[in-house]
Amino acid sequence: MLYRMTPEQFIPAVLAEIRAELGRQGVNVTRLSAVTGISQPSLSRKLRGESPLGLLDTLLICDALHVTVPTLLGRASDMAAA
Repeated sequence: MLYRMTPEQFIPAVLAEIRAELGRQGVNVTRLSAVTGISQPSLSRKLRGESPLGLLDTLLICDALHVTVPTLLGRASDMAAA
């Protein structure tokens, strides 16, 4: 389903999946910021969709949450398709 989605559909789904994973793991943005090295204000803006979430950001976040990028993207795709 991923290939049929527009960026306008997919990006919010990826951000929502990151927030969901934070909740599942009981990790807050402050802790994620410390682990990734992304400042807390910048990370908060990225997770709200107010500033772009780049590939490096995504890799750092996935690494910090011990989730692979394909897993994250697959879950986001499933979420957006539902």
